[in-house]
Amino acid sequence: MDSIDIQDGIDAANNGDTVLVSDGTYSGASNKDLSWNGNEKHIVLKSENGSASCIIDCEGADRAFNFDSTNQHITDLIDGFTIRNGSIDYSGEPVNACGGGIYIANCDPIIKNCVLRNNLVYAYYSTPADQPLPIAVYAFGGGVYCLNSESRFQDCEFMRNNSSGGYFRPDSLYGTAVVFESGYGGGLSAENSSIRLYHCVFDSSLANQEGGAIYLINSNADIQACVINNNYSNFYGGAISCANSICNITNNLIVDNSSFWGTGALYGSNSCTLMVKNSTICGNKVTSSISKGGGIRCNNSYSLVTNTIFWNNIPNQILLENGASIDIAHSDIQGGEAGIVNNDNGTVDWQDGNIDSEPLVASDLPSFLMTYVLWKIKRVFLVVLFFFVYVFLSQ
Repeated sequence: MDSIDIQDGIDAANNGDTVLVSDGTYSGASNKDLSWNGNEKHIVLKSENGSASCIIDCEGADRAFNFDSTNQHITDLIDGFTIRNGSIDYSGEPVNACGGGIYIANCDPIIKNCVLRNNLVYAYYSTPADQPLPIAVYAFGGGVYCLNSESRFQDCEFMRNNSSGGYFRPDSLYGTAVVFESGYGGGLSAENSSIRLYHCVFDSSLANQEGGAIYLINSNADIQACVINNNYSNFYGGAISCANSICNITNNLIVDNSSFWGTGALYGSNSCTLMVKNSTICGNKVTSSISKGGGIRCNNSYSLVTNTIFWNNIPNQILLENGASIDIAHSDIQGGEAGIVNNDNGTVDWQDGNIDSEPLVASDLPSFLMTYVLWKIKRVFLVVLFFFVYVFLSQ
């Protein structure tokens, strides 16, 4: 059965069907806020010729997919779409904004071969002066938000997504109006979830609080063979920020991310566990004069680093605070063990095989060249880079 709009095709499908979407740019009410409408069926939604040819344009209003307790599981697949210009804007309302491109709650679809570009969540609220306490509002997941989900993302690209939030405390109570920034996970945010990211690219996304690319809270994440480049947060984790979570970071390239104040690349807090293996973490930085960790910052958390390069991160490669601990083995750490900044009685287990030697990784490529490499030949780039990292660290 042929349908003009994507939602009509979904509604007409039966359990086990594949809905094949023709090339084109889809917009309008029946081509966004898409879902299975709570029906007990499991389908594949697939573009005919890939994400470059099949575009869902939300036109700055609403998101592309809304999976809120709609029974998806691992047989439900979204494959081969560009999702752009999604916007969840709750400015002026005491409501959290979540999932500018895709919202997933209490279900587990697979997202594959998709591009999420220029999606936004935006939440600002000024508490009335007669209220006793400020009403906090938050923004989560400019590209994707996951809640109570075990979703998987494969061969997806997250580019120029934005999570911005803030709330004001009233003048009458505090003497002056103060805004608290509260945007988390420019590319993706996960809460109470267990997610997998495989062979994905996160580029040029922003969060005005934590996690320029990825934010995790009370979650587990397996992040493998991904490129995380040129993302930004105002405070913690220009690339990834984790709170009370377990995050496996394996075979990743994490370069040229930044934050204004807190951590250029990786931030773990509130009893978080960060396990970093076979990865390259270079050229990340904190831009303010009150700078903290450049490569990885552990706050009351634990990290295990193996077969990994930390180099040219500013102002330092590794920062421990509030009793954090780190185990490091067979890795190349600029400055060696002496270069680790250890505050508040942190613990460093400097194991066998570590070196302090120039890895000859170009972490300061011009932005246009880095973008070209990532988007035009990213798969070849990853294979070659990881091979040389393995050979170098095995010597």
